[in-house]
Amino acid sequence: EDLYRRKGFKNFLHFSKNIFGLIYFLNRNKFPVVNVFITSNIAFLRDSIIVIILWLCKKKIVIHFHSKKKGEFFLQKFTIRYIAVIFKLAKKIIVLSDDHLDFFARYFDKSKMVVIENFVDYGLYDCKIENKSSEFLYVSRLSKKKGIFDLIEAGKLVKKKGLNFKINVLGSAENDEVKNSIDD
Repeated sequence: EDLYRRKGFKNFLHFSKNIFGLIYFLNRNKFPVVNVFITSNIAFLRDSIIVIILWLCKKKIVIHFHSKKKGEFFLQKFTIRYIAVIFKLAKKIIVLSDDHLDFFARYFDKSKMVVIENFVDYGLYDCKIENKSSEFLYVSRLSKKKGIFDLIEAGKLVKKKGLNFKINVLGSAENDEVKNSIDD
């Protein structure tokens, strides 16, 4: 899904089909806990509907809140209050840093919040970085805004320096044009 372009009736029908598919899936699979990855922009409206459905199905909800602290649509006064009401339905809310926890604790129940850092600090481990594998994992929606083309350019620079490495990419291109550019 391209979260950055305008939505139309066709997208609404696609979303509706997916909601019915989710309800069908939930009825066929009896699991107690669901992790919901809340993304940026207007997509939080879609995600909030999913959270409400999960709550109605009596699932324990863990929200992985992947957000910036400014520039997001849902950080406006009305929308942050709306999302705070939705987040009351969750058992846990995962945020990306202590800084995010401090910021969002003004809106969400701090006792439900937990930090899982969005990076790896090698200083916390008893090993030398020189001994690390030169194989990496990149997980994201494949789009210019998510940095896939920056990663490709960085890879070219590293390769020119004669270093060998492998980057495993997991994600879908946001559209055929981006996929073709990545493949090229």
